[in-house]
Amino acid sequence: MSMSQIPKRKPYRVRYPGAVVTVRPGDMVASLQRVGMGDLASTLSSLISTGVDITTDPYFPEVICRIQQLAAIQSGAAVPACTDTPSGLPGGVGLDALIWPLRYYVYAKQNIWVIPLTIFAVLYIPFAIGRDWDK
Repeated sequence: MSMSQIPKRKPYRVRYPGAVVTVRPGDMVASLQRVGMGDLASTLSSLISTGVDITTDPYFPEVICRIQQLAAIQSGAAVPACTDTPSGLPGGVGLDALIWPLRYYVYAKQNIWVIPLTIFAVLYIPFAIGRDWDK
């Protein structure tokens, strides 16, 4: 169906949260026809290069191991041990920022008593400091 064969209709409004968009029926078909294979190829190329960058990160094996630990905890299976990657290794895409929170999260999931103890400590320590400050 070519653009000249599309029947002319009045535009209609579509309401999204926070926005009102006016849509003409021919616009959707025209925008679908403009997408070419070059866009798909560049997107796939970008995706592949990003995947290669992530897999060459020195912290990638530990991130995968921690995710496997979380999956084992969730399913109730035996939790595999992970070796800690030393901090400050050069290179990578920034997975080193993900390691510490992931380690603590896995530890908290393995030892469920840590969560109430942490909440108690966060609430009690300022209270105790304030109480002792007045004395």
